[in-house]
Amino acid sequence: MSRIPRRRGAPRQPDDLPVVIVFTEGSKTEVDYINHWYRKHRTRVRVIVDDFHGVPASLVDSAAARKKREAAAGRRQRGAAIRTANEYWCVFDIDQHPNVPASIDKARGNEIEVAISNPCIEPWFLLHFEDRTASIRRHEAQRLAKRHLGSGKSLA
Repeated sequence: MSRIPRRRGAPRQPDDLPVVIVFTEGSKTEVDYINHWYRKHRTRVRVIVDDFHGVPASLVDSAAARKKREAAAGRRQRGAAIRTANEYWCVFDIDQHPNVPASIDKARGNEIEVAISNPCIEPWFLLHFEDRTASIRRHEAQRLAKRHLGSGKSLA
């Protein structure tokens, strides 16, 4: 009697993988990029994209608040298997946001990492397709990214 092969589910992740929580400005493009990266590296790290999205100052505030809540929960659960993230990241564009330097300083003060796309996230996409060593204007980067990706800005 032959067995019907069963479809395998997603591989389980070991509990000892480092955990990274990411806060992104946009709810689509940046999330798609982070998830694309995560799919390629999921055997080495666990990435969680937080549901909150906003401008740099509010991202840093939200990340700092979550980090503080998780640290407090970990302290309250002494000895239990409560695990906080190893790293917290905020990902945002320079665009024309006010208070970017203050947001970066606040992130550093709270031990939160920052990944800034300048002028926008599209140059990150372009690096998957082209060697780039010079600056590029936002609209040109968006046009080239759209050409490489077919339509829109997603790598997914």
